[in-house]
Amino acid sequence: MNNVFENYERQIYDDKGLIIVLTKRNMNIANWLEKANNYENVRVFFE
Repeated sequence: MNNVFENYERQIYDDKGLIIVLTKRNMNIANWLEKANNYENVRVFFE
């Protein structure tokens, strides 16, 4: 998870966004949502 957000931080584009789609139920959705809330234009979706 940290690698995803570190890669996002390294992007130098002015207008950037990140969409994360979690497809496995064993992934801790709350952790992803909490981390995503620290960034603009980052959204987490899950099935």
